Amino acid sequence: TFVEYSSHKLAIKKVLELKPTKLLDIGCGPGFVGKRCEDHGIEVTGLDQHQPIKNMISHFHKCNIDENKLPVDLNQFDLIIMLDI
Repeated sequence: TFVEYSSHKLAIKKVLELKPTKLLDIGCGPGFVGKRCEDHGIEVTGLDQHQPIKNMISHFHKCNIDENKLPVDLNQFDLIIMLDI
């Protein structure tokens, strides 16, 4: 998330340009992208098969998106991202 032209850095830049208040990060991983967004006042909900690092994002749901129904209503988010899926 810190390398100048990494896909994550570019995604964060675009998210900040769009200025959502609620972001869904599908495949949030350890939560590094979500944390950078939260540092800018965006409320992040993450979905992943593995728990992110503690205190990285506001909300988390353990979920295998290939096998399970999504545990959230997509309409409650201003923006949805899927990086490295």
